[in-house]
Amino acid sequence: MAPVPNQSRRLARAAWALSMCEETGKQPPAELDGEGARLVSEVAISWTRKYQFTIRRLGFDQQSAFHYECIFSLPTNEQPVPSCVLYVRFALVIPGDGKDPRLFL
Repeated sequence: MAPVPNQSRRLARAAWALSMCEETGKQPPAELDGEGARLVSEVAISWTRKYQFTIRRLGFDQQSAFHYECIFSLPTNEQPVPSCVLYVRFALVIPGDGKDPRLFL
């Protein structure tokens, strides 16, 4: 998967975690990316039932985390292209010491 675009806009808190990739030199399992997207979807559903959302997978940053962007909007028949949207960024941080990955906002 391609590196995260706009790397300066990544979640700053995710950068402190050590990744299994740095320790072993290997790419993390691809199923972690799918699991991260599923977790982001669960969080978004728990936040609202009124707004629609789309999850963009931004990819693995080659250091410590898979990054995602969740875009919330409220299109209507009168205005199918919403004038306002909300972007929320998430990171599934992969610790290197055998701990479970964690989702950060």
